[in-house]
Amino acid sequence: MGYGDHRKKKSVSGKKLITFFLMLSLLWIFLASIADRSPVKTLGSIGDLFKSDPDPLSRMNKEQLIGLIGQQNGSIDSLEAVIKSYSVIKENEQAIIDIESDKLNVRKGPSLSQPVLFKIMDSTLVDILYFDDQTYVLEGKSGSWCKIGYADQQGWVWGNYLRKVVR
Repeated sequence: MGYGDHRKKKSVSGKKLITFFLMLSLLWIFLASIADRSPVKTLGSIGDLFKSDPDPLSRMNKEQLIGLIGQQNGSIDSLEAVIKSYSVIKENEQAIIDIESDKLNVRKGPSLSQPVLFKIMDSTLVDILYFDDQTYVLEGKSGSWCKIGYADQQGWVWGNYLRKVVR
């Protein structure tokens, strides 16, 4: 450059500087809203916004964890109730015998040690008189005993051998 070169140096204008800081502030507020925190806390941990949190529960205090568990238990209880209302056979309903053999033993009481009163054919429609609330394990599967009525006779069968009649 010689003495005759009179080019102006480029300078950053005040408007451009204000626009830059305004855009930076908007980005900061946007990132804070994504992180669901105050912008001041976000300023100290902008890098953390882009890290995945392997264990978000580790940051919760005892009361927050108890509240979360309570919410989950309430959801689970309500879902279980809905599922049971659709799949569980209730008293005063009807069910169909659903077994792999030809006949099902109908017993005097809710136990394998009780004597067999009569046998009932597979796919027979029966009335449900009582469904035991207690859960038992029979042949490795949990279930309940059910008192049925069929052709003026009553007896107990394993509830897992009944299929609810959908009307």
